Formats: sequence, C-alpha cells, structure tokens
Amino acid sequence: MTLAASILLGFPLGLWLMFRRRTQVIFGVVWLAILAFQTWDLAFDPGALNRGGETKWYYWVGQPVIFAVGVTLMWVGSRARTRLRLRRRSAQVDG
Repeated sequence: MTLAASILLGFPLGLWLMFRRRTQVIFGVVWLAILAFQTWDLAFDPGALNRGGETKWYYWVGQPVIFAVGVTLMWVGSRARTRLRLRRRSAQVDG
C-alpha cells in the first residue's frame, strides 16, 4: 500500500504543488497514515505469516526506500511542471 501511495501521490503532488515544504508535509502525513494502517493490518491479520507484529527485517528496511521513491517522484513532478511552464512561455513568445 505504501508503494502504491508513493507512486500515485508523489508525481501528481510534485506536478500540481511543486517541491515545496507544504507538498512534502502533505505527502509525509498521508504516507505515514497509510504506513500505520498497513502495519496495523499486518499485525492483526489472522492469515498473515508474521502475525502479532513480528515483521521481517526487510519490511522496515524497505519502507524508507519506498518513501524515498515517493519524494523522488515529487521532485520529478516539480521538474516536469517547470519544463512545461517554460515550454508554454517559449510557444507564446514564438507564436
């Protein structure tokens, strides 16, 4: 769930709101809420292999990597917005 949130939220937030502190806080709060729900769901799922909150080490190593992917996508989205804006300005000047 956190990977899907990083991919689905990171780029659009960067594209719409740029790479500002407000955007980073919005992304961080939403991502942490999803992480908390995901961890809670895994801890109390009777069908989970690691029932009772005994998550594997790679779960906690992978989460910061997934968060970094989302932050990188926010940065890429803000760069795309900047390029689109410059392309529109040059088209207006040329046309």
